[in-house]
Amino acid sequence: MDMTNLFAMEQIGFPVLSLALWAPALAALALWTGRAGVVVRQFALAAAAVQVLATFAIALSFESAHDGLQMVESLGLYRLGIDGVSVLFLPLTAILTLLCLLASGPRDWRGAQEGVPQDSDERHYYAALLALSAGLTGAFIAADIRLFWVFLSLEGVPAWYLLHRFGHCGRSRNGVARDFAVIMAMAAGLSLIGLELLIGHLGGAGLELLAQASMPASAQTVIFVLLALAFAIRAPLFPLHGWLPRVLDNGPIMGLGVFLVGLKIGTYGFLRFVIAPLPEAAAAHGWVLVALGGIGAIYGGVMALVQTDLRRLLAFASIAHMGVIVIGLFSLNAHGIEGGLLQMLSIGMAMAGLYILGAFIATRVPRPDISHMGALVSRAPWLAGTFLLIALAAVGMPGTSGFNGEHLVVIGAYEAHWSFAFLVGASTVLTAAYLLRFFQRAFMNPAQAEAKDHAFDDLTGIERAIAGSLTAMVLIVGLYTGPFIGLTRASVTVIVERVPQVPHAPAMAGRAFDHASIATTETDN
Repeated sequence: MDMTNLFAMEQIGFPVLSLALWAPALAALALWTGRAGVVVRQFALAAAAVQVLATFAIALSFESAHDGLQMVESLGLYRLGIDGVSVLFLPLTAILTLLCLLASGPRDWRGAQEGVPQDSDERHYYAALLALSAGLTGAFIAADIRLFWVFLSLEGVPAWYLLHRFGHCGRSRNGVARDFAVIMAMAAGLSLIGLELLIGHLGGAGLELLAQASMPASAQTVIFVLLALAFAIRAPLFPLHGWLPRVLDNGPIMGLGVFLVGLKIGTYGFLRFVIAPLPEAAAAHGWVLVALGGIGAIYGGVMALVQTDLRRLLAFASIAHMGVIVIGLFSLNAHGIEGGLLQMLSIGMAMAGLYILGAFIATRVPRPDISHMGALVSRAPWLAGTFLLIALAAVGMPGTSGFNGEHLVVIGAYEAHWSFAFLVGASTVLTAAYLLRFFQRAFMNPAQAEAKDHAFDDLTGIERAIAGSLTAMVLIVGLYTGPFIGLTRASVTVIVERVPQVPHAPAMAGRAFDHASIATTETDN
């Protein structure tokens, strides 16, 4: 095991993490303080393209055999670095940012406004999207625990602004935005207390100290409760999920929803700051999160099954998928954690992709609801084909990005306890049911009465390019999964080796499901 840090200037020759962070951040600042003009969109797209190129350079230069921090930049409190836990999220964040900007149009910053739209609306809309991307990127690359918290907290500001200013629910969006701010502040407060306690026991705030953490079980339990609660709110995990459907239902058509369903900083926090430094507490109490994840996986699937609006369907689908990911992570074995990371990547592409397609639909009809659709296979074949393929990726069809991640989660869950695997399997069946049922009703059934009043054009040129990019992403990851898993393996191995070599996972399950299995596993070990 080599836990030494690799510095950016030695590894790649320039501060590439800073480039990925500051390209969208400085562009957001320039747009916010500048004047409106015809180059606003092009300027934002250029900044996003720079971020994409920087994150691709990071992924291509990443040394998969090294289990310490890489691309490290250090200047006082400003410490950046990545490892196998965070590397996959950087290109995902950058790509989703670019696709959101490409897919955005006047409807997003003008259609929701009351009264006469302001000339600054376009600038502020793009600035908020770029600021949101910068905050998420900063959270993923922060090599200092306090710096992570700063980025985690700052990320909520542009998210609130997008909801408050560009939400499409009229005056009620102010109440939704206020509730969202309160919930995010609550999560930030809990995480601050938990992270400060963690830093106190580590003796420092460096991210590399997490792999060497050693603290009493009682201290681990207190920190575990605080951080698990904070990240469960951010994920969100059942029963702390209520804010997500409201935000997706009332927020802007494009932008905020893509990031919320596509990038889950909460599940990243579980792995980085709960499982890695608190292995004994995770082994002793992780069964609670597995149980909540299992309930959420079934509850989210059942609720998605009865939705007719695509945005609300994806909100509950996201809750269900988060439950599956949490089951994988808290299986506390290599298969489960690797599968959870791969699922976070796959679901980030699939759910965000479906939400983008839902935004395309919303530009053609009043709402992306079944009542406004029907017979879209013949009316919009490009849209129908892309929607079906990405939906199948969310289901876990072989050859798509969802298959290998879900397969690894099932293996890891079964290694922990058969009941975990059963919950994952039941969630997969529900995923197929609600997505394919929606596809049948919206795309294959005859047009509803309301839909006959609306002309429904197929995807335009730029929309086809976006849809094609999403399709390529789910197929590349699905057909060429090995390198993506390889990027995470060394860091996952370090985490798994820290988990007590006792029957932690069966013991966890035993408390909820089957005490008899503990003795059997102890004998086998």
